[in-house]
Amino acid sequence: MPNPPPNLPCPRCGGRLDVKDSRPTTFRASASVRRRRRCAACSYTMTTYEITDTMLIDTEAQLNAVMRSARRDYEELGVMIAIYEQTVSGGEQPRDPSITTKAA
Repeated sequence: MPNPPPNLPCPRCGGRLDVKDSRPTTFRASASVRRRRRCAACSYTMTTYEITDTMLIDTEAQLNAVMRSARRDYEELGVMIAIYEQTVSGGEQPRDPSITTKAA
């Protein structure tokens, strides 16, 4: 795994963070490295996890699947609204409160 930049800034004061402890671990069911860091200026401590690229690829694939599903639901709603508006004919259209459309 690639190492992060050696001069990672402290989120509190902007000082230099030094690595105090480093060990392999599991993060979200994927191999990773846990590093304990401490600021040389303000003594702030934090933990960082270095993950593999495969974990990022898996997360991106999951996100794409969710977006495809949402897009499909949105398209189905559009078709349902179009069918509803076509079936209502004549004068003033009765409105179904569960369906909202923008007036042209």
